[in-house]
Amino acid sequence: MAGPPLVIHIIGLKNTGKSGLMESLIQELNKLGIRTGALKHDGSNHFHWDKEGSDTHRIRAAGSPVTAILSDREFAVHAAGGLDISLPEIVEAFFRGFEILLVEGFKKLEGKKVEVLREGVSTHPLSPEGELIATFGDPLFGRDAPHFDQTNVQDLAELISQLFSEQSLVGKVHISPSQDLVLGSNDCMYWHINRHG
Repeated sequence: MAGPPLVIHIIGLKNTGKSGLMESLIQELNKLGIRTGALKHDGSNHFHWDKEGSDTHRIRAAGSPVTAILSDREFAVHAAGGLDISLPEIVEAFFRGFEILLVEGFKKLEGKKVEVLREGVSTHPLSPEGELIATFGDPLFGRDAPHFDQTNVQDLAELISQLFSEQSLVGKVHISPSQDLVLGSNDCMYWHINRHG
């Protein structure tokens, strides 16, 4: 059985271009034949997948603290108050079989990181040097890691692919099980898994 995917955190302040980079990286990694998953952290706790009046919304409003919906292609969970779950548990439950998992956010968790920088938005470095594998965007702060600008997404994907190859040779990846996190806010936590293929 395959081991866990290589987890790469895409971090940066709001409006630096993290989601756009994730989109481009997924396309480039797929071109390289690498099965890539994505997990986005919503630090604002403002997104909603459930619609007022839907069956799941009515069931949740009736008082169910955890409500889920499942089809042949999708799975989503709403948990009032959030769930106490670690990133390794999420990876094990939902991303088995993937080779790389791009995680947008969770900048405080230990792991390999690509820091997205933007002039006028990025005010200070976020990633410790030992976790930083690259910076992307505007060349700020003179970090001790390769830098890629907006025209070099393919090269960044190649670097991540090389890290994946090195991990495959070693056969293990470090995701610290001691790094528990609570996903969500006091209001809710959502998982939405979309299976294709």
